[in-house]
Amino acid sequence: MGLAQETGGLTGRATLGAGLRHEDGTTTPVGEIGVALSSITRTETLGLSFGTVLARGGGQGDDETDIDAGLSYSRLGPRSGLSFDLGYVRNDVGVLTSEEETLDPDALRFDSGKRTVADAALRYVFGTDMPVGGDVGIETRDVSYSGLPDGALEDFRTRGADATLIFALTPTADLRLSAETSRTESEGDGEDADRSVATVGLDVQVSPSLEATLGLGVSELRRSAPGVDEEIDRGPEIELGLVRSVRDGTYGLRATHVLTGDGPRTELRATRVRTLPTGALTWELGASHADEFGLDPVLALGYERSTRAATLSVALAREIEADLFGDTFASDSLALGLRRDLTPRADLTAGVAYRDVEPFADGVAEVERLEMSFGMNYALTRDVDLRLSAERTRIRTGGSDGDRVTNSVFLGVERGIDWRP
Repeated sequence: MGLAQETGGLTGRATLGAGLRHEDGTTTPVGEIGVALSSITRTETLGLSFGTVLARGGGQGDDETDIDAGLSYSRLGPRSGLSFDLGYVRNDVGVLTSEEETLDPDALRFDSGKRTVADAALRYVFGTDMPVGGDVGIETRDVSYSGLPDGALEDFRTRGADATLIFALTPTADLRLSAETSRTESEGDGEDADRSVATVGLDVQVSPSLEATLGLGVSELRRSAPGVDEEIDRGPEIELGLVRSVRDGTYGLRATHVLTGDGPRTELRATRVRTLPTGALTWELGASHADEFGLDPVLALGYERSTRAATLSVALAREIEADLFGDTFASDSLALGLRRDLTPRADLTAGVAYRDVEPFADGVAEVERLEMSFGMNYALTRDVDLRLSAERTRIRTGGSDGDRVTNSVFLGVERGIDWRP
């Protein structure tokens, strides 16, 4: 559910839905409520959204409630800007639509339970179009789990801050000084991690069509857990980048050297972004190397196409990533999305999301998760839609006894009301 996208004033939208969901032999009544408000002026933007889904279970304590709420505000001045965001989300553990899949990839292996994420961020930008400028920000995030076996996933919280100073040396060259720090603390027997990075960078407009970036820094990673001695890793961080603009997009080359919990890792990537008449095509190709694990390929492919009657998106990637605690893993992912208007009153949506996570650490099992969805909407009236959707989720974990599969079907109605006070 998104905020109204009007260009000025106060706008709002409310939705109310009800229906039945059939999942693995059980039929459950489901209700949905959503409210979104947006106020946009020349210098200020305010957004508020709240949505909840209530599924009524058949037995005591079987009720399920999902919540997605957010508050955002930004103010832009001639030389500065201020913004803050608050968010609260409660949904199923492991869903591939959540950014937590990267922050806590172990969650992908669960087909039950709930995850609650509460976060806040504040940022101040100063010195816009001035010889000296920059920005400073702070953020917090609390993640908790429920409905899981004891010790399956540990709750954790993250606090972070960052600051950047930019000095305009010449009309085509900027000197950049930046620093950031974060601390992640886990409950129970979970791991704690502290990370700090300080960087000196130079951004140069070599020519009207060529940009170059150089960054040199040092980082420190501290990790600890109950009954285990603290691990401290320090090392340099390096970034080199070139971006060349052409008529239909850009070409790029980027090299990085960063510190992870498994030691230093070096990556080299070539990129291409191409603008098409009805969409865009992007790709990345490269390699990632760590002394302990050797050389791994990395790649990404994205395609988007949009017409008056349909939109199509495709994303394919193999990445070497690190979670909040510095542990690295190989991640293969595929995402397909389609929306098509069938008639002036009916539209169809379909999607596929796949992820395979293979941790490099010994003794941690690989996990695959596949989600497929299909939906149809039919406009009964101008404000009321009939909705039909079907979903299938399959989870496969290394060392487990076969796949776990969940199927669900939903049929219901939804009413939407737009207003402008």
